[in-house]
Amino acid sequence: MTKPRGFTLIELVIAMTLLTVINCAVIHLLFQGWKIWQKYNLQAQRIQVINYLGEVIARDIRAARQRSVEPQSGELILSTEGETIAYLLVDGKVRRKKSGTNNYLTSSEQEINKMEFKIIDSGNVETILNENKFTIVSRNINE
Repeated sequence: MTKPRGFTLIELVIAMTLLTVINCAVIHLLFQGWKIWQKYNLQAQRIQVINYLGEVIARDIRAARQRSVEPQSGELILSTEGETIAYLLVDGKVRRKKSGTNNYLTSSEQEINKMEFKIIDSGNVETILNENKFTIVSRNINE
């Protein structure tokens, strides 16, 4: 008498159950990895925006002959030879006003919650963008 070939119904059910459990675990891990990637990608984008703003503001501060901060609005006003540049936070976007022309350096998706400026010793400017605080060292001392 020969042995029947193939799997029994019980063996097939057990195999299908194990494959389902393994697939569910793999899918769960993939979704968790996707969520973590999205979180850190968003954080990296925010850091890139802060770095960009810091570089643009630093360039203008270093080129300015005079620097001041309006007490009521917190607007940073920079004066160079013949030009005035002003930075102000408007509805979560950073506005750069140069020679009467308004340009927004951020979009509504790149919202900035806090932007503060403080003139410290020798015309250096302490800058706060969201939770990031840094000091921009001036090249030119106020005359």
